[in-house]
Amino acid sequence: MRKEQFLICGIDELPKFIEQHTPTHVITLAREGIPSNDAVKVVDLFDYPIIHHIEHFDDVDSLDKKYYESNEGYREIEITFPDLSHVKRVKMLSDETFSKESKIITHCSAGISRSTAMTFGLMVYNDINKMEAFEYITHIRPHHYMNSLVLKQWDTIMEFEKTDSLVYLNKQWNEFIEGKLITRENSGDIVEEFITNFK
Repeated sequence: MRKEQFLICGIDELPKFIEQHTPTHVITLAREGIPSNDAVKVVDLFDYPIIHHIEHFDDVDSLDKKYYESNEGYREIEITFPDLSHVKRVKMLSDETFSKESKIITHCSAGISRSTAMTFGLMVYNDINKMEAFEYITHIRPHHYMNSLVLKQWDTIMEFEKTDSLVYLNKQWNEFIEGKLITRENSGDIVEEFITNFK
């Protein structure tokens, strides 16, 4: 597959993305309830067949997290952590339905964490070079902050360990960005420097 077949957005951007890119697939990553229901309504507006796959899990990247941020502030709620079963189902979707003609939009709430991590794993799983995939995602979503639990599940599936892992690459990127003292929105400008120096 080619990197251009993969697109990422937030829920608010989804109608425009579908209209502009006519995807064959939409992958929704959201809490159960309103966000995924809204995505179903958006996909249903279009009068051509779209394979719509939904995974319900929260935007948390630490198993220690006990609180979830809401408009009302922090409150304790039941959290659904991204686990291996979520990523395995997306992998199965890829195995069974992706082709060289596919165009895949993956979205979460903001297009920053869950969707960027899931897309990164999908791209590498579909034989796109890891560094090329990372650079592409950083250019199309420069403010990304990939969910480390989603990346960890892809590492398990693809048997990546230590410095070969997606988690390790993402950790190095986050440290690189912090050392540059720039905003994530401008990170696309320096991703080539990171890739050149990545060890």
